[in-house]
Amino acid sequence: MEQKIAVAYARFSSEKQNHTSIEVQLEKIEEFCQRNNLLLIEKYIDEAQSGTNDKRKDFQRMMRDSEKGLFQYIVVHRNDRWARNTEDAMYYSKILNQKGIKILSVIENFDSKTPEGGFFNLVSMGMAELYSKKMARESWEGLIKSAKQGKVIGGNPPFGYRIDGRGKNKKYVIEESEAKVVREMFNLVAEGKSYAEAYRILKDKGFKDMAGFSITSLHDKLRNPRYKGEYVFNRFSTNPTTKARMRYNVKNESEIIRIPNGYPKIVEPEIFDKVQKILDKRKGCRVKKQDTCFLLTSFAKCECGYSVVGSVSIGVERGVLRHLYECCSKKVPKCEVSSINMKVLDGYIFALMKNVFLKVENAIWLKQLIQDSIKSKIEYNNIQVINNLDKIEEILTIIKGLEKSKLDNQFNSTSLEFIEEEIMSLKSERMELLKLNKILKDDNDKLSQKVYIEQIRRKIREFKSIFFTSKLSEQRKVLRKILHQLILCKDHITTQINLWCFVEEDYSNEFADDLIINIYQPREEMTMRTFNPNSIQPKTINSEILKT
Repeated sequence: MEQKIAVAYARFSSEKQNHTSIEVQLEKIEEFCQRNNLLLIEKYIDEAQSGTNDKRKDFQRMMRDSEKGLFQYIVVHRNDRWARNTEDAMYYSKILNQKGIKILSVIENFDSKTPEGGFFNLVSMGMAELYSKKMARESWEGLIKSAKQGKVIGGNPPFGYRIDGRGKNKKYVIEESEAKVVREMFNLVAEGKSYAEAYRILKDKGFKDMAGFSITSLHDKLRNPRYKGEYVFNRFSTNPTTKARMRYNVKNESEIIRIPNGYPKIVEPEIFDKVQKILDKRKGCRVKKQDTCFLLTSFAKCECGYSVVGSVSIGVERGVLRHLYECCSKKVPKCEVSSINMKVLDGYIFALMKNVFLKVENAIWLKQLIQDSIKSKIEYNNIQVINNLDKIEEILTIIKGLEKSKLDNQFNSTSLEFIEEEIMSLKSERMELLKLNKILKDDNDKLSQKVYIEQIRRKIREFKSIFFTSKLSEQRKVLRKILHQLILCKDHITTQINLWCFVEEDYSNEFADDLIINIYQPREEMTMRTFNPNSIQPKTINSEILKT
């Protein structure tokens, strides 16, 4: 008998499990391979990795290796080691099945080629997901219960508090030497003192050497509701990959958990609320900056992902100022995209407007460009509709199988409840896909309307009359309609032009992006010596329709 090639995948989810869990899984997998004449050539192991998402290092390495055709089977101890998310499990199983790779479970070895086996496999994955979500819910409820009792649920205590007690009885208590600083800080700001004034007064009173207290931390401390006795958590979103809290991405108030009297109170609520009003008022009364001479700062991005800002420096000749656009990234190593002279980049955009997009004589050329973009967008929407119809057909097949299985009376009440929930979820997904297809078809009907040359000429004249005769702020308003984005790259500049603004100004549809073309200009032609605005013409620009 020909020996088949297999790989093993093993995972344990948390520090409560350990390497022994991996060893047991691999031992069972090796025995399974020996019994079934499978040659085990590789072991993929993810340690302390949750199965509720696919962001696992060795899992992704295994999926990349599957592209090479090195193996025919993936063997896991149980299906919940593969994934605890039914959607991910079905998605990756389908991808592997298309490559001729089969997933085998040592314990739950269902034949997925049969309708019954496929269904039992789906149920086992769903039960694993249900267990994972139930555990998460119970853990969350336990956190809330501990918080209501004022117990420590992790992390370092805020400035002004310390932890007292041991084990499950640990609680936050006031550290009076630090609490004096907190009270004084709130009182000073409540009296109208600025951050700098409040910090200077506190330093003069001998608080300058206290750990965890600095002028840069004043704002966060003044905003911390724990000082008025309120325990707050689930306030910030987490990075889906690293699970780290994103401090400046606050969740909706409905998701935030607030527990009154969860912390010992340092500041009276009346003082705390008064300070919040002062801070809110300051936030809305920033000094208005003078209008900058840089036309493109709100449109330009660097290819590294950071914004492009305007900067002024002294040139080689003494007293001569150089105005530049440059990447604002402060990362090390430094971004390799070099700065560009403001006069050159502004001049290039003016040349594009004057010689190409705001020139009435180019209306016929612009109409053809718009029609080509519309055709590309309609084709893309039609492909999306077809793909969605295929998904709808798959969902209907699964629903029929689940409905049929309910009549067999082979499941307990928990399994039947899961099956019912799965059916409802699939029906909801089907409805969303039907709605999406309706929107895409309506979008195509909108796009299919005839484009008239006089529409384009009228828009060109309207934009032109403002752009070339108004001040900088008015020019930016015109650019916001025409210029989608400007991207500074290492060897070229990409200018994205929104063509739809020449046809219908207020067109908006979340499923139909603006009709955009990319225009590429080499950096070697964008210096004070080489730039020639007269060379920017419809026949000379290098453009392509942006594929959405």
